[in-house]
Amino acid sequence: MDKELLDQVIHFLKDEKDFVVAAKKIWIKVTALPKWENLPFDEFVEILKTSPDLEVIGEINENPFKGAGLTDEETQEEIRKMEELGYFFGPSVVLKSHVPTPQELAGFLGSKIDQAYSSLLKVWENRPKNDPQSEDQLLEILAEVQKLRREIRQNLDKPKSTTKDS
Repeated sequence: MDKELLDQVIHFLKDEKDFVVAAKKIWIKVTALPKWENLPFDEFVEILKTSPDLEVIGEINENPFKGAGLTDEETQEEIRKMEELGYFFGPSVVLKSHVPTPQELAGFLGSKIDQAYSSLLKVWENRPKNDPQSEDQLLEILAEVQKLRREIRQNLDKPKSTTKDS
């Protein structure tokens, strides 16, 4: 059964636009299939680790809100909200056979910064009212991410310089 599952994972990975994919995103697709609907996430990740064709990056126990002063329940709620926005925490999966091109790396970087900016705009739209300190912090973050987006785009759009031997 593991081989069939791994074949399905590889199929899903090949269909993804990004070459690095959150394991949880693939797990959601896999568990939508009746054959694996009851497969626990931690068991899924352990199966992925057995494949010579896949590399698992990161750990399940990552806490993206460590140090934020949230209770376990609040942390789980924040993770759920982020996943609804398309942000997944924990390990990612990569096909070992796929060497990303410079264009793929650039596209990946660009899409992630765009995704972060879009999410920050949603946070801005739902920001706490009458909290000038939070608004100021959020505006600073938005400005920094926008600056980063611009710098990345400018660097990606620059023509590659070549050197000639004399």
